Amino acid sequence: MDDSAVTLNLYLGTEFTDGQLYFGEVRCSSHVRSTRSRDDEEFYLEHQVETACLHLGNHRHKALPITSDRRLNLIVWVNYDI
Repeated sequence: MDDSAVTLNLYLGTEFTDGQLYFGEVRCSSHVRSTRSRDDEEFYLEHQVETACLHLGNHRHKALPITSDRRLNLIVWVNYDI
């Protein structure tokens, strides 16, 4: 999770091994850090060159480690006041 309303993750780099983007569940602000994802709530996104992923900041996520080469991403966090 991050403190943004919306996060844009743009994959700019060359090919690398492993390093998927993991997504867990989306929870309300009262429960977002207190519960663990169930298996049916988990998703792993494989990066492809020149693609982007747009998601809510409170959607539990993390970049998994790469095992070869290097990863180059542009991350944009968008916040707003309501």
